[in-house]
Amino acid sequence: MSSNTLYILSVISSILENISLAIMYESIEKKKFNYMKAAIFVIISSITIPIMSSFSEKIFSLTLYIIMIIILKIIYKDSMFDTLLKFVIMLLIAMVSELILSVLIGYAYKCFGYNVDMTIRGACVTPLLLIICVCIYRFVPIRKYYLRYKYDIKQSYRLVLSIFIYICGTKFIYDNKNEFVINNSIFFIMIPVLFITVITAYLLYTFKVKEQMKDIETYNQYSPIIVNLIDDVRRRQHDFKNHLNTIYGIVQTSDGDDLKRNLEDYLKGLNFSFREMDKFVEVDNKILAAIVYSKMQQANELGINFNYMIKSNLKGIGLKEYEYSEILNNLLDNAFEATVKIKDDRNVFLKVGFEGGKYIIETKNNSLPMKIDDAGEMFNKGFTTKKGEGHGYGLYNVKKIVETHMGKIQLSFEEEYIIIRIEIP
Repeated sequence: MSSNTLYILSVISSILENISLAIMYESIEKKKFNYMKAAIFVIISSITIPIMSSFSEKIFSLTLYIIMIIILKIIYKDSMFDTLLKFVIMLLIAMVSELILSVLIGYAYKCFGYNVDMTIRGACVTPLLLIICVCIYRFVPIRKYYLRYKYDIKQSYRLVLSIFIYICGTKFIYDNKNEFVINNSIFFIMIPVLFITVITAYLLYTFKVKEQMKDIETYNQYSPIIVNLIDDVRRRQHDFKNHLNTIYGIVQTSDGDDLKRNLEDYLKGLNFSFREMDKFVEVDNKILAAIVYSKMQQANELGINFNYMIKSNLKGIGLKEYEYSEILNNLLDNAFEATVKIKDDRNVFLKVGFEGGKYIIETKNNSLPMKIDDAGEMFNKGFTTKKGEGHGYGLYNVKKIVETHMGKIQLSFEEEYIIIRIEIP
């Protein structure tokens, strides 16, 4: 085969490999494929590879990876660590897949008595790699797992750097002694596989421990409130006898129209009191009932009209108790803080339900006029209208939880009201 043909195959292989990497990055990055950003990455990377290979053959791979990371950071506007983490994940998957495919193709050629050139082998590997990446994008929920564990991985940045260094070292050896890597492919494949297995086991363990600790904290936080709610119910049951005596007294001391009017006025107030308590008792979720009960007490102290409609107990939702507790508390705290700035007619509404196969958590509150720029920044880390430090994390934490569970947040305005709607599939 002529050198020109081999060069063309090499260029095609490089382009296909870059397309595969772009698909892998998109599978981690977004729910919807961004063709424009992926195309820009492929074009710039494909142009960069021949230029870099002619200048720095010794450190070609490391230099190329650094350039790729910079390109991805500029295109997707992620933080440097997020970009590096996604890049390491996509590169590790691609590298292991390429090694396995390369070994299988080499073995297949040897079975038929052929010695395959590395360029031809690469030309055979990259189309198969592209198919694998497309299948991962379509059928493997890699983004879901990435969002769920990335905040724990960030605390183990040394592991990410170690994997990146290993990938660069393996690629450097492959570029200079590819036959050595192919002949020892089991060794080079098993190291990252074992590394990933150990890291995954460690992350799952730490994540499970953290979840258990948060569940305990949530229970300890709302246990006294649940006790108060039960005591309130018992107190009202005890008072029921007194109410019966009062009704009996009204009957004995009133006549005709006065009797009817007095009974209606008394029972109307009594029914309202019991109806509010019945709404708490009917909620078949102790944590949810405790949150609403505590917020009702807080609203009474702040002079806020707090109305709620609970049409789902959230039993089937994929969130842990501490997660939907954090969502509800942060949304309601934010609503109360905005509403309390208004002098009169302070209103906050909460809706929890199940619509169209999705769990709904929605708050609606009136507030002072908000700037458009502020509305767009509400869920960003550190954004706050308060003075001092330690603010601006509540709604950001809500956003993290919702994104982790592939949910959606909608912010809308209705006259003087702000509406935040969360949908969890």
